[in-house]
Amino acid sequence: MVTVININSKKFKLVALVVLTIISIRIVNAQGAKNFSTSYYEGENYTSKSSDCIVGTSNFPYIGSGYLDMRGNGSYVEWNNLYCEAEGKHTLLIKYANASGANLQCELTVNGVVIKDIEFPSRFEDWNYYWIARVTVHLNAGYNSVRFTANTPNGGPNIDNIAISSDDELCTATGNKYNVKDYGAIGDGNTNDTKAIQAAIDACSEGGSVILSDGTYMSGQIKLKSNMTLWIDKTAILKGIQDNSLYPAIAKHADNANVWLPDVLGGGGWELKEAFVYTEQANNVTITGGGVIDGNGDCEIWDHTKDETVRPMALYVAYSKNIRVTNIDIVNSAMWDFVLLECDKVTIDGININTSAYGVNKDGIDICDSHDVTITNSTILCQDDAICPKSGSARGVNNMTIKNVTVNGTTGNKIKFGTLTYGAFTNCLLQDIAINGSGRGGLCAISLQGLDGADFSNITFDRINLQTSANAFFLLHAAGKRGHRPAGAPAKKGSMTSITFSNLDFRNIYENIGSCISGIYLDDVVYKVKDVTFNNVTINSFKGGATTIPEKPDEYMGNYPEYNVFGMLPAWAYYIRYAENVNFINCNQTVKPSDVREAIVIDE
Repeated sequence: MVTVININSKKFKLVALVVLTIISIRIVNAQGAKNFSTSYYEGENYTSKSSDCIVGTSNFPYIGSGYLDMRGNGSYVEWNNLYCEAEGKHTLLIKYANASGANLQCELTVNGVVIKDIEFPSRFEDWNYYWIARVTVHLNAGYNSVRFTANTPNGGPNIDNIAISSDDELCTATGNKYNVKDYGAIGDGNTNDTKAIQAAIDACSEGGSVILSDGTYMSGQIKLKSNMTLWIDKTAILKGIQDNSLYPAIAKHADNANVWLPDVLGGGGWELKEAFVYTEQANNVTITGGGVIDGNGDCEIWDHTKDETVRPMALYVAYSKNIRVTNIDIVNSAMWDFVLLECDKVTIDGININTSAYGVNKDGIDICDSHDVTITNSTILCQDDAICPKSGSARGVNNMTIKNVTVNGTTGNKIKFGTLTYGAFTNCLLQDIAINGSGRGGLCAISLQGLDGADFSNITFDRINLQTSANAFFLLHAAGKRGHRPAGAPAKKGSMTSITFSNLDFRNIYENIGSCISGIYLDDVVYKVKDVTFNNVTINSFKGGATTIPEKPDEYMGNYPEYNVFGMLPAWAYYIRYAENVNFINCNQTVKPSDVREAIVIDE
């Protein structure tokens, strides 16, 4: 059944949407940082392939309309339309799935020349879970051809898409080289190399690179500085030592008004924080190289029941500008995986986040009061909210772009704006995202929590595929009812307007709460959610089974909000209250089992 509903009788003209599968992104940085560009190409848009390399759709979700399944030895696929503006070294990123239990391998050919064999290790037991494999290649200016040919008896992997990222500075270490072994590091997986690594960082000259290669380097907290690259080679692991004394708390700056207060539940909330790799008040910092940052967080001293303030974040970047984090794996954090706090001009590309060990409050990426942030061609598996913009100061989050990201699983929300929401969230695009909640469930697919007075505007969610979530959508404009704000800052009512959901395919919503889109009636004033559009959104299916229609829910009282804060709603799909100009265009939703509630209920 197609449901088209117009509130306030606003008329819409339906138009055909053209879905592009070759996406180019150019990031122009401030003076002192090099421009960055990336493009990605869907696997199903191959230019040639063998007959035993098929386009698959059964292992949902994926980005685009399918993936390539390389089924036999000799199976091949080729793209001859990979475009580069300039000749040189480039990073080729292959988003693949391999749950075969075997190490699959493909021969890589570029522009007709055999380059090398690429390994695709079996990392998960689920063919819906993806990983980024990386290789440095030389590409010509203009169009290039890339071919993968499976050369194992088990064939090759499933390929969702491939990406090309420019900037030769991210392909080789630049400037003067400072190998940590020259400063006393051993890299044997046992020796405490903290002092040696920090000594190399402190000695690094402007534009230089600190090199970790050929080993596992055990370390406590290390601090990066301006104008440097931390190059963790693909042969290296930087691994945290399980000793709290090696992670001194990072004090909040007196001149910073961000709300990191002890009573801010879910907001971050500490005067003091701990981190493994961090930098603050720095410019032009790059972390890259193809290696691993391993927080080593699955242990007794960092058990999930312990105080969050003594569990170090794996990577923490604060009050900094021109930051690049590329071609790195961040695994097994004791706390949040990757946190940005009040940063400007940040490029994140080609990273894998995997904190799969049991625990709580281990977010994937938290974007806190940061501007001009771009996250591309990456994967996330975490134990709380996967993609989580927050705001605890007047700066807010502005100009955030997230594209070609796969969320492999999470016990929390998939995409969550909040809980801390004081500054504005503006000009945000989240596009080409695949989210797999199977086996983990989690909370809400997309949650916007306007609790502390934030203005939400011009936020777009486009081309998102999701498999399994407790709930689909939760939009709450609470007009500052929760009221957390920096000391001395004024209380704000905020707003929520110009929110767009387009080209979404959600499957298996397994709790029968219903999705809430609500403003608030507060102090005799109605604060509305305005101008929300659902265009070409399919949900198959919502969970039904209600035999009676619930009463109208109470007003929001300022408690910690999740999708179920109002209990079961009077609609099995969308409950809309205190809203204006909410539009459903070419949307389809089903319910299973049958339910006595209406699909869409409009209240107040």
